[in-house]
Amino acid sequence: MRLHATFLVLAVSVCAACGATSPTSASTSAASSTNLFETTLVPGSSAVQSYSASAATTVEVTLASAFVDASQPLHPSLALAAGVPSGTGCTASTPPVRATPGLTAQLTAPVSSGNFCVSVSDPDGALPAAAIVDVRVVVGSPTSQATSAGAEIWTNKFVATGSASHSFSAYQSGTVAISLDSLSVTDGMVGVGLGIPASGGSGCALSQAIVSGAEAGATIISAQVDPGVYCAKVFYAGSTTGDVTFSLTINHP
Repeated sequence: MRLHATFLVLAVSVCAACGATSPTSASTSAASSTNLFETTLVPGSSAVQSYSASAATTVEVTLASAFVDASQPLHPSLALAAGVPSGTGCTASTPPVRATPGLTAQLTAPVSSGNFCVSVSDPDGALPAAAIVDVRVVVGSPTSQATSAGAEIWTNKFVATGSASHSFSAYQSGTVAISLDSLSVTDGMVGVGLGIPASGGSGCALSQAIVSGAEAGATIISAQVDPGVYCAKVFYAGSTTGDVTFSLTINHP
């Protein structure tokens, strides 16, 4: 589920080409609300998302992805904070935490009913350039779309220079492990990534990625995750022509 929200990008330097896309959610229930937002940060800037809770609960914030090139996720040290809206900003009610992109919550804070906000910032100018940043805000304890741990086999294809993405759910906290089982080009390489579905359905925002050949059955990506929805992406990494057919096995908790 997604919450519609408006972002306020507070840049240290003005960047006319930088902006934020609005997230969507079907619910603002404190018991079951997952909010995704995506924004552009220039080095040294910050962004704020407002959200609401209908009852006292907890909020979990995950800095999931940062990138300039969608196929090459970055791992800068950014700052996350939770608080209450104040004008165009967010007055923190908890000390900011430093985090690098990952798929488990880096900030957990209690909230009461009402309107609240989360901020993400680059106080040290760690970003190399204007970067897309994806954050997940979970209010309460949403029910996972999965009913148990398991494995999925995903087979698909893409044209050279293209990509393909697949969403899946984790039932509980644990490790996601992805193996590349087959690849139609014996002399080519592909990129394989793991992340969260981007706000607004604009693809898969990668937390990590690797370039690999067809090493059948080998685990090429693994990561700790919280319960929720994630995505795998396979993309062009050079040295291939024509359609590329592949098969992955995705083990999820």
